Amino acid sequence: MPTDFPTSTGIYRPNNYNHRYHGPVSLRNALGNSLNVAAIRALQLGGGPDALLRRLEALDITTLDRTGEYFGLGLTIGNGELRLLELTNAYATLGRLGMHRPFRLLENSRRDAATPVCDSRASWLIADMLADNHARSMAFGLYSYLAFDFPVACKTGTSSGYRDNWALGYTPEFSVGVWVGNMDGSPMRGITGVTGAAPALHEIFKHLHETRGTTWFQPPAGISTHRVHPLTGRLATDGQAGSVIEKCLWPPDAARPEDFDPAGRVLLPSEYSEWLASSQNALGDWVAAAGHDGELRVLHPPPGTIYYLDPDLPAISQRLRLRAVAKSSVSWSCQTLPIDAADKNPSIPLLPGRHVLTAATADQHAETWIEVIEL
Repeated sequence: MPTDFPTSTGIYRPNNYNHRYHGPVSLRNALGNSLNVAAIRALQLGGGPDALLRRLEALDITTLDRTGEYFGLGLTIGNGELRLLELTNAYATLGRLGMHRPFRLLENSRRDAATPVCDSRASWLIADMLADNHARSMAFGLYSYLAFDFPVACKTGTSSGYRDNWALGYTPEFSVGVWVGNMDGSPMRGITGVTGAAPALHEIFKHLHETRGTTWFQPPAGISTHRVHPLTGRLATDGQAGSVIEKCLWPPDAARPEDFDPAGRVLLPSEYSEWLASSQNALGDWVAAAGHDGELRVLHPPPGTIYYLDPDLPAISQRLRLRAVAKSSVSWSCQTLPIDAADKNPSIPLLPGRHVLTAATADQHAETWIEVIEL
C-alpha cells in the first residue's frame, strides 16, 4: 500500500513501477514482481541503508563512495550507480551460495580464495525466488524473456526515464550481466529491463545450457517447507482455501483466530483502510479492515515531512489532506495554517514555515509537524 518512510531530509514516498499497490504480499512475490515499496520496507526492517552499504562494500562494489544517509532507503531499488562487472560479480556470489571471490579479467591471473559474505541458506532462497517464474507473473506474465525451460535465477532493472536497463542471471556454473542503453545517456523510448536487456540474457543462457550444460542448486540443510496462508504468512489450517507452499529459514507462526472475521476474511490493520476502499484493491471479499484499537493516530502527514512550494503550480495543487484514525470523530487545529472545520476531508494550504498540526478527539490528542520551503 502507499507508505511514507521518514528520513533525515523529509518523507520518502516511493511508487511501485506500475504505480499500483497490491496489499499484503510475500517476500517471494515482492522480489519477483519488483515491488519497490516492499523492498524499501524490507530494508527498513533489515537495518537501513548503512547495513546494505556495508554488504555491498563486502562484495567489492567500489562506486558507492557516499554514506548510507546520502543514499537513503532508495539504495535498495538502485539509486546508486554501479559498474556492470562489479554487479555481475555480486550476483556470482549469490551463485556460489554466499561465497565471494574477486573477479579476474585474465584466466591465468591469480585466483583469490573465496570468502563467506552472505548466509548460504538465505542465498539459496534468493536463487529459488529469482528462478520462480510464477512469482513474477503478476508484473511480467508467464511468457516473458525471464521464462526458461531450465532453472535460471534472474532479475531486471530499469532506470528512471528509461535511460538504461539491465538484466542479471546465474546458475551454479555461470553468471551473466547485460546492460542496454545509449552511450550518451539519452533516454530510450519505453524500453525496460524485460524488453531490452532480458532478451539478450535469455539467448546467452539458452546457448550456455545447450553447449556447456547447466544444473541447479541442492537445498542446503535447514530449509523447511510449509503450507501457509498467502496474506497472513502464518501456517495454514487443514484444508484452508488459497494456501500456498513456501520454503522458509524458520517455521512460520501458527495460525490465529483473530486474523479473521466471522465471514472468514483476513483482517488487515486499520492503516490499510484507504487502500481497501480504493480501486486498486483486487483482493475483494478476501480481506477486511480490522477494528480500530481506540488509539488516536495521525496517518498523514507524518512528522517531519518537508514540502517544497512550486510557484508555478496553482493554489489548488498546493493543499495537503489531513488523515487520522480513531474510534470517534477527529478534529484538527493549527496555530499557523487555516483549517476548514466543516470540510469532510480536511486539508490545509501549504505556506512557508514550520507548522504543528494537532488531531483531537474528546479524550485524546496527537501532534505532527511539517516544514514548507518555498523554491
